[in-house]
Parts: sequence; C-alpha cells; structure tokens
Amino acid sequence: MQTKRYALLIKPKFWKLFLAGAKPTKILDLGIANRSYNETKALFPGAIYHGIDFVDHRIQMHDQDRFFQLDLEANADLLASLDTYDAIIANHVLEHLQNGDRVFDLLCKRLRPGGFLYVEFPSIKTAYKKKNRLNYHFHDDPTHKRFYSITALANTAIENQCRVLSCGPISTPLKDLLAIPRGIVSTLNGKGWGAATLHLERKIDHLFLQKPT
Repeated sequence: MQTKRYALLIKPKFWKLFLAGAKPTKILDLGIANRSYNETKALFPGAIYHGIDFVDHRIQMHDQDRFFQLDLEANADLLASLDTYDAIIANHVLEHLQNGDRVFDLLCKRLRPGGFLYVEFPSIKTAYKKKNRLNYHFHDDPTHKRFYSITALANTAIENQCRVLSCGPISTPLKDLLAIPRGIVSTLNGKGWGAATLHLERKIDHLFLQKPT
C-alpha cells in the first residue's frame, strides 16, 4: 500500500492517469528502470504489463507480463507489431532517441479507443543556464540526444485521431514539496543540486492524450 500511495502522489505519470479515471487492462511502459514495473503493478494489479527497454534489467515479472529488449533507434518499426493498449507510458525516453518523433507516432497508433498515452521529457529550459552545482543542464546526461517540441508531438497526436488532454510543464504537489529537501540532501552529500528541482522549476514537459471511443 505504501508503494502504491507514494507512486501515485509523487509521479506525474500516475497522477495524470489517476485523475483521468484510467482503469487499464493492458499497459505498455517504455523505459522500465527505477521501480517502474513494481509501481505500475501496485497501482494497476489486474492489468497485463508489457515493458520495453534497451537494457535487460532482469526484473522478475508475473507470468502474464512480458519484457521486450529493444533498441528503439534501430528497430522502432517493431512497435507496429505489438498489441494495442489501454495505457502507454514513455517517461523520459524520447530525449534519449534521435527518432523520438517516429516512436511517438507509432505509440499513438498502438493506443486503443478510450486509452491514454503519457510522455514526459526535459524542456528546452534545461539548457537556458550554464551548468553549475545548483543547476541541472540537459547535457549533464551524456545519453541525451534531442529536445522535442510539444507542439510537434501534439500535432502528431491529432493526426492519429487522439485528443490532447494536457501538455506543458508538469509536476505534482508532493514532488514540489520534497524538491528543496532533496536538493539540500544531495548537495550535502557532495552530489550538487542535480535534478532535484527540475519539476519544481517547471523544466520538465509532458503530453497527456486520449484516443476517443
């Protein structure tokens, strides 16, 4: 229960699905590190879970759930062969891809009528200031490859007969509340401020959409 409550209250991807009243029976999750599988199953225990990642994190899954190890830059078109889903989540995946716009287009096509798609990624604001101990810069992560435009992605969603429910900077009340204490702890541990306040500073963008029934 604690895992369920924490994941729901602090993570925007779950917050949005919860507020929209989503009750998915089949979920596709891209980028499944950082406890994503366990948290998603805690929130939606009855849903079938399919996870995609470039790396096999050796996560133990229930029999009905599946993991696909997939290089989305080299083999994005394989997404077209997947089933359709009630909920699709791509949380901080696009910025690691040169072809994130193509991947997003394919994800829209895998969405069932009535289903929800949530994507989250760093905004261009993460490159506004010079890197220092109190500021996270987009290029602090060497695997970041591209910025993505909310407008361009939203238009792709519309072309795929999806409705944009919300977009732009994203956070949750609990994430904002904990941002400063986390930044202080990180700095005291010698790691610098890091990414602790990115959501609080509204430097993380999202797009949340639904395919009409």
